[in-house]
Amino acid sequence: MPYYSLFFELTALSFLVIVDFFYVCSLPIWQQ
Repeated sequence: MPYYSLFFELTALSFLVIVDFFYVCSLPIWQQ
């Protein structure tokens, strides 16, 4: 059970990092 919880937390964290990365990359496009 702790392994599944750790995997889910790691997946959610990586998903947030990817979303934040794309958001920062798209900022200059929206500000044009």
